[in-house]
Parts: sequence; structure tokens; C-alpha cells
Amino acid sequence: MKPHHSLYFALLLTCVASTGPTMAQVSLQGAHDQGMSFGKEQKNSVGTSRISEQTASQIPLYKQNAKQSDGYEGGFGDMVNIGVGRITESRAYSPGSCDKEGFDPEQAAKSVMGPQKWAALSAAQRQRAIEDQIAYFDQECEGINFLAGEYKMRNRAEIPPGDDLANWTPPAGTPDENGNCTIKEVTIPPEFVSELCYESRTIEKRECFETANVNVYMEPGLPDKDVYIVLNAKTPTWRLTFHPSKLTVSIIADGLCPLISNTPECPFGSAFEKPTINLGTMSMNGGRSGLIPYGDEYHRIESDPTGDGCTFRLNSRHVSGGAGPGDVHAYWTLNLCEPIPHVNVTWQDNCAILEAATDLPN
Repeated sequence: MKPHHSLYFALLLTCVASTGPTMAQVSLQGAHDQGMSFGKEQKNSVGTSRISEQTASQIPLYKQNAKQSDGYEGGFGDMVNIGVGRITESRAYSPGSCDKEGFDPEQAAKSVMGPQKWAALSAAQRQRAIEDQIAYFDQECEGINFLAGEYKMRNRAEIPPGDDLANWTPPAGTPDENGNCTIKEVTIPPEFVSELCYESRTIEKRECFETANVNVYMEPGLPDKDVYIVLNAKTPTWRLTFHPSKLTVSIIADGLCPLISNTPECPFGSAFEKPTINLGTMSMNGGRSGLIPYGDEYHRIESDPTGDGCTFRLNSRHVSGGAGPGDVHAYWTLNLCEPIPHVNVTWQDNCAILEAATDLPN
């Protein structure tokens, strides 16, 4: 910033005491005139005539064309709005950002100290000098903030229109018990005024819709319910209860005793009787049941899955005794699947644009 130089003139009032009949006392007006005359004589010799761009440039932080001088406009600039703007900027400034002239803190520190002194500083001392220079630039905002808020702390005194200010004297304080006056500091809290404003806007009402596309189709699958089947072919009667959800089958056999038999299940004389045997549960994926007697023979049920998840083969196998132990007397191929409904739901909507419009920042 350009420095502003002011001349201060001291008015020297010289009173000469009368020491003889030839010495006359200088009047007050005469002393004033002498002081004005002396000031005019010295103005050109020691005043602004010695200040030039060359001499001013030797002053630290001197700028020939200061940015903030643009608003001055020869004394006709809008200083009120400029001042209000600086108050607003200073209120929100952060340390190190107050300088509007674009000074380099390091170069400014070098300029203030001079080359020789700067060269003698350590790295830590130079950093401290730079930080001090930044704090120096921040004084502008700090000063504006102080002056802009200082008026709130002033005591307000209302003077009646008829008060005689020329003869006013401050009221006398109350002395203490020793006759001395005391100073009492009274802090008046700042006053705050809260103001609220509301702004309402008419917003267009928009809606979005979600449409469900439902596709129902049938596919074969194992049911949850049990399936009961009775099988009989050249062997004992097999009563099968399939549990498709568990992939198991419960087996009960009614064995027909032949005419000639002598076993605990078919003793002599039990021809054509049908003892019932519960063989428990086996797996439908390659399982086998327990043995049941058929006269002097033994039989079992074996499962054989085909691999499609629906079809299973059951073999009634002759295990021992009789003419051909180990052969398959009979087999049955069963498809336990049935059409099961499946539901596929997909959604379609036009809400993406509306969501993007309402996704406002906090």
C-alpha cells in the first residue's frame, strides 16, 4: 500500500518576558502568525518535496499500484460499499488469507529485515519471521473485525437537548473510607437481535411409478406332499411312501408265505398268511432296504436314480435262497415330479430422474 505522509507542524508559542523598556511581549496572534510562517518556509525543504517514487520504493512493503486504490477513484469512489464489503470479507477470513495485495510473506520478511540480517538467520528463525509476516498481514482483517464489532460494547449516553455541554463536568465519584476515589469497571454484555426470514417457492408436483412385471410359469419339480404307492409283481407286496422333499422312501412289505416254509415269520402251517414287516426309511438316491423273508428266500428293495431329479427306478431284488439268488425279480420306474408354478417378478420404474432432482446437497 502506498504510504500516506502527513506533515505535522508544531506551533511554538514563545513568550518573551519583558526585561527592559525595549522588549515587548509577543501577542498570542503574533505567535500564531510566526508559527504559520515558519511552517510554510519548511514545507518545501523537509516536506513532501523530498518524497518521490524512488524514495518511497525504499520503504518496506511499498507498492506503486495498490489493488485497493482502484476503489478510491480520486475521492469519488463508493467507499461505503467498499467498507461493507471488507467487513463481510474480514468476518469470514481464515489466518493467512487477509492480504489482498498479493505479497509473498517470505519476500516481505526479507524486505523488512534486509539482506544481511536475513542471511544470518537460521532455518527456524526464517520460518518464524515468515509466520510473523503473515500475522502482520492479518492485522488488517483483525482491525476491521475489532472496529466493526466494537460499537456493540460502547456505553450509550443520551444527552438531553437542553444540556449545557460547555459547562458540563463529570459527576464526582464516591470516595472510600480513606477519602480516595475508586475505579469501578462495569461490563455491559453485547446486545443481539435475532431476525428470521422465510422464502417459499412453488414446486411442481411430480410423481414416479413402479410397474411390476409378473411372469408365472410351470416347471416340473418334486412336490412337498408325500406320495403313497403299492407295488406287487411276483414278490411280496411293497407299500411305499415317498417323501420327495427329503428324497427318502418309507417301506412296508406284506410277505406271502409259500406252502412249504419253516421260518419265524412263516412257520409250518402259515400258508397264505401275510405277515407285515416295516423296513423303515431309505434314501431315494441309491438306497437299499432291509431284508424280508419269503419262505426260504430273502428279498429287498433298491433305489436307482436316473439323474434327471424326477425319475427313480426301484428294483425288487432276490437276495438269497430259491433258484436264482441275486437276480432282479421286478423293477418299476417312477416319475415323482409334477408341474409346480414358479413366479418371476421384475420391476420397472421412471423414478431415476426424479430421485436425481431431489438429491440436493445439505
